[in-house]
Amino acid sequence: MPAQLKVIRKVVSTAGTQEKLTTTTGTWCFWAIFKADSSAYIGNSDVSATTGRRLVAGDPDLVIPPYLTEPPQPFDLSTVWVDVDTDGEAIQVLYLEAS
Repeated sequence: MPAQLKVIRKVVSTAGTQEKLTTTTGTWCFWAIFKADSSAYIGNSDVSATTGRRLVAGDPDLVIPPYLTEPPQPFDLSTVWVDVDTDGEAIQVLYLEAS
């Protein structure tokens, strides 16, 4: 099956509480573009305002380029966690699914 372009929109219900970007284990992708609706943070399971990569609406999107690793291999979006500054804020991720 050829790779498919997909989108994840993750709404974080409670600010200060980390949530997984996706609960679908093995969401493998070749590249991803992260965009915050307002203000959000991405990182690992302890992501917060002090430990995460901040994304702000209007700033350039965060792009994870193809084949960031050596040797080239896809990465798993289910390992990404999200936090926000205000309850109900969201992050969107456009990605090329690795099939």
